Amino acid sequence: MRLRGRDRSGAVGSALPRAHRREEFALSVELNREKSEQGGALGEDGLKIPVRGEEALARAVLEAGATFATGYPGSPGPGVIEHIHRLSWAVDAEVRWAPSPRSAFEWARGASLAGRLATVCLSGQGFAGIYSSLVAAARTGVGRGLLVIVGDDPGAWDSFAELDSRVLAAAAEVPVFEPASIPEAAAMVGEAYGISRSYDVPVVIRITTGFAEEEGTLTEGAAVLPGGSPSGPVDSLGGERLSLPLSATLNHERLHARLDHLRHASRFSRFVEPLGEGKKGVVAVGHAFTKLAQVLGQVPVEQLRILRVGQVFPPPDYQLLEFALASEAVLVLEEGEPFVEQSLRTLLSEHVQKPKVYGKLFGPVAREGELQRWHIEEVLRGFEPKLELGRPFFPLAEKRDRPSTAPVCLGCWLTEVFSAFREVLNEVDLPVEPLIVGDHGCALHFAHRPWRAVDVLPAPGSALGVAMGMLSAQPERRVVVVTGDYSFADSSVADLLEASVRQLPLTLVLLDNGVSGYTGGQPRSAGNLVALEDLVGTARPALLRVVAEGDTERFRAALGEALTADGLAVVVVKVHCLLAELEEE
Repeated sequence: MRLRGRDRSGAVGSALPRAHRREEFALSVELNREKSEQGGALGEDGLKIPVRGEEALARAVLEAGATFATGYPGSPGPGVIEHIHRLSWAVDAEVRWAPSPRSAFEWARGASLAGRLATVCLSGQGFAGIYSSLVAAARTGVGRGLLVIVGDDPGAWDSFAELDSRVLAAAAEVPVFEPASIPEAAAMVGEAYGISRSYDVPVVIRITTGFAEEEGTLTEGAAVLPGGSPSGPVDSLGGERLSLPLSATLNHERLHARLDHLRHASRFSRFVEPLGEGKKGVVAVGHAFTKLAQVLGQVPVEQLRILRVGQVFPPPDYQLLEFALASEAVLVLEEGEPFVEQSLRTLLSEHVQKPKVYGKLFGPVAREGELQRWHIEEVLRGFEPKLELGRPFFPLAEKRDRPSTAPVCLGCWLTEVFSAFREVLNEVDLPVEPLIVGDHGCALHFAHRPWRAVDVLPAPGSALGVAMGMLSAQPERRVVVVTGDYSFADSSVADLLEASVRQLPLTLVLLDNGVSGYTGGQPRSAGNLVALEDLVGTARPALLRVVAEGDTERFRAALGEALTADGLAVVVVKVHCLLAELEEE
């Protein structure tokens, strides 16, 4: 997913909306705040506008009163940051990209502790990197209110793997919501902030690629905080906010008490709703409900009972059990892992007379890949043959593009760099053939045609660490790492220092364009203040070469030196990102 331009300071930057749209949104926000202070909302009288999923969340965040938002590049999820900035002038909100997922979360939590309603937007991959921070925040509090918007990519259309953030969030014991539609997502934002403030925990709203691309109509004012808008810090920053071993058990007990209360309160949740009639039932979780409704043509239907589930953790045990026991058979539809299905099976395990449960664990729903409409149609025909369905859906019509397989941007110098790289590898005479460890971002192209020169492609940002481990097993072999500046600054600086101290036979090729070009041009933190070669120089590698853009012969010579150097050798390749320049214009 390509995003809009950014300024070079780290703050998000893009063109502002047209004047009349600005006035409309500013007026809407002001009315929402007034209604919030009175404990009400605009309701059906609000301004109705066509939006996509990520923009709907962005508008809802600002309408709820958030004034601080941060994120880390990825897809889906962080695209919400772009839309927040585009509208942030109406509430004077601060919006920033962080140098790492953990920094993004801690910035937002710190702002919340100090009195600002905050939001952090991450992809599923980024969310996996904040687990310990999430655990600490759940147990020691967040202050005014902290919302975590995380985007998963079932089917891995633009990700290195299929991830289900609900599993990690539940392990950290934080509430999780999953919207079915754009109006529900907007309402969830206000509810999530209210829960975060009342229970003093971070709250996760999990979306998927399908929801991010969903189009719908949003009534502005749907995300007003329940019970009025908070002002100032909720409480002091001391006491139970200390993550000490001495207080760990007590903090955990308090968290469990809050979750138990929230679990009981879910009986009255507006995000868990039974629909329709029939002997068989379908539990539809999050955006899977919208896909189910599109397959059926209308909801509710007479032949089928449906339970729409938007609160995922703590699970709505009472509604799930009541719905299942009243059904002859239950089909669970959800994106990702069988998370809700496992909760339902656990609830039913103590009952002798219980319905047959169908889903992802034992079929017929595929456990891998995105839950698409054509597959729901197939499953429903086997689950309830007499069911009347709407228009048919076909696999080819639901296939998405995979940006990771797209070629290098037309005119980018990286094409020459990668070609020269492959040639030098073939020309240099080494005792043992070197191992090539690649990374994600623009460096990912080196693993694709026409080069196909990468032996190992680990998780994003992990290339240098994996290379060091490989050298411990084969110290006689040269290992070459190809990575970008954004991934390097995120997680590889400490590894570089260790590699230098140990003088490992490692060649590091750093592609330095100052931005995260692969996800749309987000600026590297402090990109203008600290040159990458200066940062690398602090590690005192045995060899450091800097190659200016366009100097292919200089790159060939530098790489040849780096492959035969004793110890750590680093080649910094300066590349100008054409895509970021176009988007800034």
